[in-house]
Amino acid sequence: MTFRRNFLLLALLITGALMYNMLAGFLVPILNAAVFATLFSPVHERLVKLVRQPALAALLTCLLVVLILIGPIYLVVDVVAGQAVSFFKLAASRVQQIIDLGDAGLLGKLRANPFVAQLLIDQEAWSQTLRKVTQQAGAFVVAIVDEAAHQIFLRTANIVITLFTLFYLLLQGPAIRQALSDLIPLDESSKERLIERFIAVSRATVTGSLLLGGIQAILGAVALWVCGFGQPVMWAFVMFVCAIVPMVGAWLVLYPAAIYLIVTGQVWLGIGLMVYGAAVVGTVDNLLRPRLVRGAGLHDLLIFFTTLGGLGLFGPMGVVTGPILGALFVTLLEIYQVEFDTELKQAQGKLMS
Repeated sequence: MTFRRNFLLLALLITGALMYNMLAGFLVPILNAAVFATLFSPVHERLVKLVRQPALAALLTCLLVVLILIGPIYLVVDVVAGQAVSFFKLAASRVQQIIDLGDAGLLGKLRANPFVAQLLIDQEAWSQTLRKVTQQAGAFVVAIVDEAAHQIFLRTANIVITLFTLFYLLLQGPAIRQALSDLIPLDESSKERLIERFIAVSRATVTGSLLLGGIQAILGAVALWVCGFGQPVMWAFVMFVCAIVPMVGAWLVLYPAAIYLIVTGQVWLGIGLMVYGAAVVGTVDNLLRPRLVRGAGLHDLLIFFTTLGGLGLFGPMGVVTGPILGALFVTLLEIYQVEFDTELKQAQGKLMS
């Protein structure tokens, strides 16, 4: 019996490793589909009652995901890409104009500033720095556009795989959940704890982060538009990305914009933008974030690191999958503490003695 079990475990490990290598490239679409299935399961259940055909209800739910989430996201990204290219082209021409004007333009104002004068930077140094920044910005834009062109097929394939997986998760969700639950060697309360934490974090990060980021992005974009900045969709997108990361926010765009206005002579407008960012946008973040995002039951610092780590590992959807993995890890630690409570206390007692 022992030999048979060892052989079975060895065969399972080998085939499991091979399966992981085959499916590693699909982990992100599968995780995305699981999150979407969790969020849209109430919608799917209502559609099942309405059309009385689970397969048709699952298909309609997938179409809703495309219309509500995936479609708008790709439209916004397309607009942002166009505005980003035009912004950097405009910035490059303005930088060249500043260099050509010399002391008669912005460079003269900066050199006349007592703080800047203490830096002992001459006009030639300023000019070389600005040219270098312009060249790097241009190269960055070209690289981004080129990378985006190469990623079109990959992103499209990921969307198709996500929707295909989502369809079956909605259609056979209870059966899949039960099959996975039967394979987990934990008691029912621990299994339910894992599932509830997954659902709570999914809904908190998606609904909370998207809503909070959207509100801050709209408020910030309107303020920048009033202050005379162009490319409102691009700046709204940048502030949205900043706002969904804990301990960061729209201020990362608004404050530099305010400083730019002050340096260029629009002092009161810059001060007004800075006050607006702190009093209005900052207040919205402080009021809404505890109610929306912290429903996940995770510490802010853990949300911060798992969000950034998720972005680096999974791409844009890492904003959701990162905190989910962090929450599952914390939940497993809590279950471990309960399961091995006696052993942990014995170990502590030995260390204290």
